[in-house]
Amino acid sequence: MSDSMQKSGVPDFKDEKVDTGNKTCTDISSVQDELPIGDCALGPIQLGSKYLEKLHTILSTKENALSQTALRVLLRKRNKLSCQLRNLEDEIAVCDKNIQTILDGGEDNLAVKIEAIIDADNDELDDMCYENNWTLPTYRVSPVDGGFRANITVKGLDFECSEGSGLHSNPRLARESAAAQTIAKLRSMRGKIQ
Repeated sequence: MSDSMQKSGVPDFKDEKVDTGNKTCTDISSVQDELPIGDCALGPIQLGSKYLEKLHTILSTKENALSQTALRVLLRKRNKLSCQLRNLEDEIAVCDKNIQTILDGGEDNLAVKIEAIIDADNDELDDMCYENNWTLPTYRVSPVDGGFRANITVKGLDFECSEGSGLHSNPRLARESAAAQTIAKLRSMRGKIQ
């Protein structure tokens, strides 16, 4: 290593003019490794083993960092998808149980039927909004007197429809009840809205 490299941390450079036919290039090469750093190709370069070793180390370090980053991103995405899959499997299992409860006529039969119908109201309200090019419903659920109430707003080109639920034991039931009431109100307004 040259003395100036050890003192300043910057390699010595020499500047040469090289004639390559119709183009004259400035070839700046590092005295330390004799590697051209100019602005044009000058033919085959003889690289020393010390330089190749450094280059290989740098490339493998960068490749390793890139691989580690890519793996972290992919693993995070896989974990997120696995959680979604687990949630879907849980929902499917609950649906299967509810279907069996309805078929068996068990004691929770009525509650399961009502819940299934209420669940359909949220989907029906979303579908109604899509079909009519309205904005999707906005839900606001608030805790009130030891229970929950929900308000839903649906907006179209020339109307706004808001409806609220009664008091319910959990936010989901309040939201679904408000959806059912909003659907009924929208159906009654059918001729007046776009």
